[in-house]
Amino acid sequence: MTCFANPADRPALTVMAPTVSAGVPRERRPGLLARVLDRMARWQERVRQRQALMRLAPHLMKDIGISETDIWLGSKKPFLRD
Repeated sequence: MTCFANPADRPALTVMAPTVSAGVPRERRPGLLARVLDRMARWQERVRQRQALMRLAPHLMKDIGISETDIWLGSKKPFLRD
């Protein structure tokens, strides 16, 4: 170990910032399990919403401006797709 009598003789320390991914510091980025659970919750919500649309009465479909064909096509999409 080298001792420096004069603090000005010490080499400068480099402080490294934490790795950043998508603008979020590593410490705040959710872990793999949290991301997987979030994705599964979104997929489950899509399935629930599509099933609810399939149960709509025709007069309610007309109120929100969609047809039975639109609902049928939307219900046939895989839950992985928006």
